[in-house]
Amino acid sequence: MADPIISVIMVDGGFRESFHAVDYFSEQSLARDRFEIIWVDYTDRVAPEVARRSDVRSFALGRTDEPQALGYAYNKGICEAKGEILVIPDGDVACPPDLLETVLDEHSRTEDLLLYVLRLDQPAERYRPGWDLEHLKSTCTIRHTYNFGGCTTIRRRWMLKMNGYEQLPFFAGYHYLGGDNYIRSKNLGLKIKWHPTLRVYHPWHPVPPREKFDTVQQMEQVIRQRAVTWQWLAYDGIDPGRNAPYDPEAPVRTDWPRVSTEYGPFFPRGEAAAKGSRLKRAVLFFPRHGLIGGMKRLAGRLSGRS
Repeated sequence: MADPIISVIMVDGGFRESFHAVDYFSEQSLARDRFEIIWVDYTDRVAPEVARRSDVRSFALGRTDEPQALGYAYNKGICEAKGEILVIPDGDVACPPDLLETVLDEHSRTEDLLLYVLRLDQPAERYRPGWDLEHLKSTCTIRHTYNFGGCTTIRRRWMLKMNGYEQLPFFAGYHYLGGDNYIRSKNLGLKIKWHPTLRVYHPWHPVPPREKFDTVQQMEQVIRQRAVTWQWLAYDGIDPGRNAPYDPEAPVRTDWPRVSTEYGPFFPRGEAAAKGSRLKRAVLFFPRHGLIGGMKRLAGRLSGRS
């Protein structure tokens, strides 16, 4: 039997509350022998909901370190993949049945393509149990226009050329691996595109605890340094013999310019910028919730509770 042309890679670390993504990617319009599904768990145990499925290739890394450096899990999936095209979605999204067919068409027309599919997120107030696609379509909205980890599609050869995902120890927990891969792919010279109509849908769930955010500034500095040096090779990747030299003492820029996002102005660091972002988002609640409801949400935003 010929190898599949697409490998769908999803990762876990014992934290997934649902495995509906496996169902959605199993029920695609693309012929089943043209794609495979790979599930990699960071721990020593694959969830039984996945492990018992004969249509999923599952692997457990047996790692116990915390916070979890999921780059190892993604890289295991890349090494095991048989498909020429990798589809790497968030492990708890729902997707339309023609997603893989559409992705294959895009990549067949452009060899050096990095294609992103925009992830829409469900607000907490519109959540209901279950993962019905039509309900998610009607309730999910754009929260992050730059969510590079929602669904990434790229040819396997390009990920191998970049030596896979970054495995530096602080690329862990609430990671910026998607943003790092975006900068590296751009530096490599790939054509980057967001699909104009294709979407994946992310049901609401509680956010990670605050300690998962502890290494954000370290990750941001590495990504920014790559952006001004045209560096695209992993510092700690699949093949240790191909890693780029990493100097943790290298000087970093501190004069990063203001960047406008849908959340308001973004600066390299600073609680003032974070509060400004929360303020802008809170103001958007007034038309929906009225004066009193809007004021309550404004107070919550500024206090950092939401």
